[in-house]
Amino acid sequence: MGFSKIDIKKERVNIDKIDREIIKLLAKRKKICQKIIKYRTSKGGYVRDLKREKEMLKNRKHKEMNLDGIFKEIIKESRRVK
Repeated sequence: MGFSKIDIKKERVNIDKIDREIIKLLAKRKKICQKIIKYRTSKGGYVRDLKREKEMLKNRKHKEMNLDGIFKEIIKESRRVK
């Protein structure tokens, strides 16, 4: 069983482009989460919404791709206010 040749440099460039997009999207997500956290804490609410977290983890296609750990880390990081 052989593997077809690929241009590793080209594929790394593609990965770098994807990584930049992921970073942009995560930064955007973080800003939105910070707004929500500030609002909730100003109203005396809790930062963490376990029901919402469970819902997010249950409803995402990431399970099909074995990406649960990544999404758990994204959620965890989103709770941090800076």
